[in-house]
Amino acid sequence: MAEKHLPRGLLGAVAMVAVVAAVVPVLHSPMPAPKPTPVDIKPVLSLSSEVYGLELAGGTQAYAVRGDCVRPHCFQELRGTDDGRTWTPRKLPVREVTAPAGLTAQVHPLGLGRLVADTLSVETEHLRWYSHDSGRSWVPVAAEVTATTDRIPAGTVVEARCPGYATQDCPRRIVVTLPTTGERRELAAQPGFAVQAVDPVPAGDGNWWVSGWLPDRTTWAVGVTRDQGRTWSVAPLTSTLVEVTAVSVVGWGPAMYAVAQGPVGSGRSGLSAIHESTDGGATWHQTWRGDGVRSPRTLAGSLIVRPNGHLLAVSHAGQKHRSTDGGRTFEPVDEGPELAWVRWTRAGYLSGGSGRQTNDYLHSPDGVTWTELRVG
Repeated sequence: MAEKHLPRGLLGAVAMVAVVAAVVPVLHSPMPAPKPTPVDIKPVLSLSSEVYGLELAGGTQAYAVRGDCVRPHCFQELRGTDDGRTWTPRKLPVREVTAPAGLTAQVHPLGLGRLVADTLSVETEHLRWYSHDSGRSWVPVAAEVTATTDRIPAGTVVEARCPGYATQDCPRRIVVTLPTTGERRELAAQPGFAVQAVDPVPAGDGNWWVSGWLPDRTTWAVGVTRDQGRTWSVAPLTSTLVEVTAVSVVGWGPAMYAVAQGPVGSGRSGLSAIHESTDGGATWHQTWRGDGVRSPRTLAGSLIVRPNGHLLAVSHAGQKHRSTDGGRTFEPVDEGPELAWVRWTRAGYLSGGSGRQTNDYLHSPDGVTWTELRVG
């Protein structure tokens, strides 16, 4: 992998933790030498503590972060499973945090057995840790982006990050985490437009998709790389999406769907539009436009795309609507288990969470067959 170091002025992107509490940017102290840190794996939390973060590594391997707070102190731990049934308790490198940090640890699998943890210390300092043995030992690594890489490695997680401490109205750059070290690298070849969002894992077709604004700031575009980030193909969406806050791309290929979410009518997070591509993202055509009246009006997380091409939208209230014509029409359906917040992972769809703590999740590799995943 070819790497080159960035100019000093581009250093300083810090870890963003996307969970309950806001992250307060602070300066880093020098990182200690990367010596493995053995972790006591005795349970530290009661069984009444609940999961606030669950990540699937692939197959039946998964990791969950459990936590509980007695203000101002919060305690958190990692649990792992290789079979989806038996969970082994482990400690995170930073077990205890205090207000205003709260429960903030976020764990990302980087392939089987490898993971990275972004945490805050008791002093709310941003920390990043890497484990090659499923969380049994940890090595501290720099949270900043310090170099570039020419490709997106297998097993990585991808971010669209602001330089420095900026979080809004900034030129986001695509950043990857190296599965072999846990370090962040900026991708050398960027898509060439104002990136706003990128899924952390590949879509169902195996490719990496990003979305953002074209220079006119009224047209959203979608980009895809089929050669691990060396080159990008970019195509505009055909409708004007002024108040859209996020566009995600889902599908198994060659049919793909760009799903736009934002305020619709009086909805706080409405399903704004669906665009369909039948040529792998070369061209897009709008099939659905949210008006705040027709259902589905809201979308709880990701649109589910099934291998037969049918779409399933789950609303914030848990109502399900199915489309058999690429999102042109939807009909209410009462099928399968009750679903909550849905998101796409490297092992398929995961339902549960929705910003609240729970120990019960549902997993589906294809959006059709769902199995219970209960964190013990």
